[in-house]
Amino acid sequence: MKPLLVIAYFFPPLGGGGVQRTLGFVRHLPAFGYNPVVLAAAPSVAYWAMDESLLHDLPPGVEVHRVADGLWSKSVGVVRRACPRAYRERLDAWCLVPDRQAPWMAPALRVAFGLLASRRFSAVYSTGLPWTDHLVAEALHLRRRLPWVADFRDPWTQNQTYRPASPLHDRLHRALEASVYARADRVVANTRANELALHRDFPATRGKTLHLPNGFDADRIAGLRARAKAPRHDRVLITYAGSLYSGYGAEAFLGAIARVLALAPELRAKLRVRFIGKTAVCEVARRLGIDDVVEEPGYVPRDEVDRRLLEGHASLLLLPPHEGRSGWVPQKLYAYLGIGRPILALLPEGEAAEILREAGGEHLILDPSDPDSEALLRWLRRLADPGFEPVPFRVEVVKRYDRQALTRRLAATFDELTGSEGGAAVRLE
Repeated sequence: MKPLLVIAYFFPPLGGGGVQRTLGFVRHLPAFGYNPVVLAAAPSVAYWAMDESLLHDLPPGVEVHRVADGLWSKSVGVVRRACPRAYRERLDAWCLVPDRQAPWMAPALRVAFGLLASRRFSAVYSTGLPWTDHLVAEALHLRRRLPWVADFRDPWTQNQTYRPASPLHDRLHRALEASVYARADRVVANTRANELALHRDFPATRGKTLHLPNGFDADRIAGLRARAKAPRHDRVLITYAGSLYSGYGAEAFLGAIARVLALAPELRAKLRVRFIGKTAVCEVARRLGIDDVVEEPGYVPRDEVDRRLLEGHASLLLLPPHEGRSGWVPQKLYAYLGIGRPILALLPEGEAAEILREAGGEHLILDPSDPDSEALLRWLRRLADPGFEPVPFRVEVVKRYDRQALTRRLAATFDELTGSEGGAAVRLE
């Protein structure tokens, strides 16, 4: 078994969508000959999503070294808490480069260099954001010349949310990012659009970029499916799972639901829309007069999320309507494909819509800016029909996103970089 050093600030028991990809790889890598040793942040009681149940997915014997942020982070935290909430992000952008986790780098490197002194790692894998993870891995790569794979779960400066504090900050971000791309042996992009953007803006990534989408754990969902209750026949339950941020289109969707109920009042007694996670939609629902059909249980552990998705009639996917986000494919789309329920999607044309159409099934894609209420009503009436049997997703498409298959490709990349047998199976595109 070859030891592999994994740099992942966000790792269980920290929850949320950002840890699922890393945890899935760590879970399956031992089956392909790699023993992950994880360097992660120490859990904080202040973190918004703690999920102890995720620890059950760690393979026996996997080491997790948890590193506290240190005194610098505590000092910044004191100043941050003293600022009005509206100014905190601006303060972060001015004081912390590349991200709020920058104070973690020094203590993380101390622990990492200690690990390097005590054993021989075959390679290092870093996952971002935070981009600080990649800077830690870059320092280790330069010190020991370890083969290095840098996984980008999201774009860095190409991200729609990227807002540098000043032109100087922008130059610093881009210099750090370019250095990571130049020095990493492989760069992983989670969407085709992100891969193409990297090749366009950072020529150093050409020829060493691996497209590795997000996915789901088919074996874990199969176990939950065997224990989950079947959807009830006396209602139609649509479930959203994950965070909702400004611009996601929740208000447009809820407005469409309000129009549907105005057209078909008899559906009000049967329809329920459940938002699981960090969503804050109840106020909008009250304003629209549909709070009786909207549920908002808040954050719940991942297994409970999937159980509730399995007990629903359909899964809800919302993406912002902005054209620049059309290459964005959220983690929840793959989770929904694994769950297998019909998908109601409000999203712009782009990669996510293409994946959904290729997967087939009983999906409905609506314009997130102006969802068609009549099309939505027809779709809901079909779901409400007691004899309705949804068309299943195409098995051969869904299987591509099983994390075990995705981890096989990642392991083959490590094989290639370390000279182990089997690495030639990965083709870079």
